[in-house]
Amino acid sequence: MHWMERFTKTGRARRAAGAQLYAYVMKTALDSELFESCALPDRFDTRAAMVSVVTALVTARLAQISSPEARDRTQRLNALVLDGFDAAYREKGVGDHSIARKVRTLAEHHTGLGRSVFDAVLFDDEDAARLQHVLERNGLASAGTLALAIRLAAILRELESSTDHTLLTGEF
Repeated sequence: MHWMERFTKTGRARRAAGAQLYAYVMKTALDSELFESCALPDRFDTRAAMVSVVTALVTARLAQISSPEARDRTQRLNALVLDGFDAAYREKGVGDHSIARKVRTLAEHHTGLGRSVFDAVLFDDEDAARLQHVLERNGLASAGTLALAIRLAAILRELESSTDHTLLTGEF
């Protein structure tokens, strides 16, 4: 971040929009009803994976905007997610000596899972089927279970029905 951005109205607006998108991701990904209805185990790794999946859905929608602002929101959102992973490990009491390794591993998983979800939804009209395949491959849904993929496809449709302005400002 450029040093002047910290002191400008535009910089504050960008940070606020990123924070709003992050709040949306966290609310959506960690919804207890989502875990219950899709029979997801309520564990740290599953929660982290769901954050990665919903982040990928948001970034796929931002990619459709194709503007410098959308790229900025994507970078800010991913940075906030990784900072959140770090904070979550610290809350769990992970020591400073091993936290970097654990966050790096989680960041690699976030990137890989995110790329798979992003590719599945960005280039195919059969979102639920493609998502199911990605989720099964990453251990988030058992074979033959479409409930989570259908739920995520609905979240994607909700994002796609949002205006570009809504996504760029994070005003859901």
